[in-house]
Amino acid sequence: MEKILDLDLKTEFKRAIIVAKFDQKVMRAVAHDRALTRPALFFIILSSLAGAAGSLIFPIRYGEVIYVPTFFDALFNAISAIFFVGLVLYVLNFIADRFFQGKGTFLMFFRVVGYGYVVGILNLFPVLNFAVGIWMLILLWKILIYVKELTPRNAVFTLVILMVLGVFFGMLWGNLNPGDLYGGLYVMPTSP
Repeated sequence: MEKILDLDLKTEFKRAIIVAKFDQKVMRAVAHDRALTRPALFFIILSSLAGAAGSLIFPIRYGEVIYVPTFFDALFNAISAIFFVGLVLYVLNFIADRFFQGKGTFLMFFRVVGYGYVVGILNLFPVLNFAVGIWMLILLWKILIYVKELTPRNAVFTLVILMVLGVFFGMLWGNLNPGDLYGGLYVMPTSP
C-alpha cells in the first residue's frame, strides 16, 4: 500500500502534515487539486480507525468505570465517525456558504479538511483526544479563512453555529452521556 490510488503515500503524508501545520499555500493547492479527494477520504478513514483502535488498546476510564469496547463496537464507531465527519463538514460548508457567502465548493473544503485530519491518527492514544479536538477546531477555523475565504470573525461565527447545532441535536437525541460516546458503557471493576 505504498501508493494511494496512483499517488505516493509518503508524499501525501508529508503534504497532510504541512496542511495540519496551517500552511495557507498548501491548503489552497490541496483545495484546487481534484486528484486529492480520495487521499483526503483515506486520511479521514485512517484517523477514524486509529481512534477505534485506540479505544481497544487503551480502555477509557470515567471515574470508577472503565469503558472497554468489543471489536465490533470499535469497528461500528469507526464507521460512524467517518459518516459523522462527512455530515459535520457538509453542515459546516452549508453554514459558511449560506450565511457568510463562503467561496469554493464542498469538495474543495473536504479535501483540505481530509488532509488536515491526519492529526486524528494521534487519537490512537485516547489521552490525546482533547488536544486533537482543539487542534482540529483551530484547523477548521484556518480552513474557513483560507479556503472558504471567510473573515476570521465569520469563521468563528460559523464554528459557533455548528457547535450550537451539535449541542442542540445532541441533547435532543440524548447522546451527551459520556458513556454513550463510544457506543455504550461496559463496567469493569477498578478495585476488588
